[in-house]
Amino acid sequence: MGFENFTERARDVLAASQDILRRYKQNQLDGEHILLALLEQQDGLVSQIFARVGVDANALIRRVEEELARTPKVTHSDAGQQAQIYITPRGKRILDLAEEEANRLKDAYVGVSTYCSA
Repeated sequence: MGFENFTERARDVLAASQDILRRYKQNQLDGEHILLALLEQQDGLVSQIFARVGVDANALIRRVEEELARTPKVTHSDAGQQAQIYITPRGKRILDLAEEEANRLKDAYVGVSTYCSA
């Protein structure tokens, strides 16, 4: 999957998702990593949407963090060695749906708002 048709902000979300994955010592990128990255964006669209519909974004962040804390960790025998990152089928489906939504909207780029539509 190429990310050349993702906006800079969408690429930032993917990079933040990977940072979250590393923070939790995991190697399988999933929907929770993407959601948490979207929620942690300063002045992000997702937090604004949740606020409009009355969802407590901080409570949701805590819930996602609790879920991530329960998932398996990856350990390495060599200090400093980075784990290979894999994307789960569900994580890939989220990205595929975002691309499909951008195509449906006749948008050349997948943006953060496209994630929200998917």
